[in-house]
Amino acid sequence: MKSNFAGKWKWERILPLKEVFFYLFFGLLLFAKGIGLYDGQNSFKLFLLAALVCWLLKMCLTEYTLREALTVGGLVLLGLIVYRSSGEKAALVSILVVTGMKEIPLKRLFAAGLVIWTACFAGMLTLSLTGVIEPLMLVHNKMGLGFVIRNSLGYTHPNVLHISYVILMAFWFYVLRPQGKKALWGIVLAFAGNLYIFLYSLSYTGFVMTVAYLILIAYFTFRTKRTKGEEIVIQCLMPVCVLTALLAPLLLKGQAFEIADKIVNWRFRLTRRYLIPENISLLGTRMAMDRGSVDCSYVYGLIYYGMLLFGLFMLGYFFLIRHLLREKRGAELALVLGIVAAGFTEPFQFNFSFKNLILPFLGEYLF
Repeated sequence: MKSNFAGKWKWERILPLKEVFFYLFFGLLLFAKGIGLYDGQNSFKLFLLAALVCWLLKMCLTEYTLREALTVGGLVLLGLIVYRSSGEKAALVSILVVTGMKEIPLKRLFAAGLVIWTACFAGMLTLSLTGVIEPLMLVHNKMGLGFVIRNSLGYTHPNVLHISYVILMAFWFYVLRPQGKKALWGIVLAFAGNLYIFLYSLSYTGFVMTVAYLILIAYFTFRTKRTKGEEIVIQCLMPVCVLTALLAPLLLKGQAFEIADKIVNWRFRLTRRYLIPENISLLGTRMAMDRGSVDCSYVYGLIYYGMLLFGLFMLGYFFLIRHLLREKRGAELALVLGIVAAGFTEPFQFNFSFKNLILPFLGEYLF
């Protein structure tokens, strides 16, 4: 039954109140992470609480069929159970994004995200480069040059800085969707920005992720007609990426493991430490990361989300990609596949960094 609060004001015909509340929910969390706040801080808790209130108001103003309501209720309940089991808030918040997407236009949501993330990214860089805030400086042995200084430019880690740049590019290319020469110049400028950010972050994986995403942008922009073989390869990218991330560290032995581990900057070694039977459960595991960080979205998701919820997300990814292929939505495919690939070496898809831009597409597909 529709709420009596809906439809009272003329401006709602242009921007319904339920949309406003969802943009506030999405925007508050995006802004909090965009300015470098993190889970555990009191200020972040206030943003999270305000966002949850906005989500509840949006849900109250939206009509759902009985089947939709049961689906939403079941998913939210599963998110609560996983949160209780593993302590991972991101599991619940990810489900809130997906279940709240009914009647939310993707283009308007991403336009709002573009404004917020651009302002945050530009603000963090400006404040760091002018010395207003003191950036995190790390000293690592990289590139065969001995110990070098890495600058996070106000973010919690240099890798986070580079991931934030990838997300910035995703917002810009998806919203503007340049074509022809404009697309080519956009890719060139984005690559120049990638080089600039790399001078501070010295993040190999961040640099490679950005290049991979720009290649996907070029492919789906200029290759509008694809063969059946190409579509089969595109459909297989996600399962190959996930299975390689989960199985290669366990199956590779000896010199083959050492070479592969070096290519991914020692991430396979970390995966071996954590991807053990006692850390795998149906509904998520509460685990202390005392042996290094889990720098792979799929390992992180399997451990903290549990086999059931992680499996549902992977099924959602697979059928979403198939749907986008059938609809010939190249811009969406570039973004989704870019984030899928990035998840191989970064945990941002399933941790509480609120950068997983696949979630709104899953929500659109669900409804």
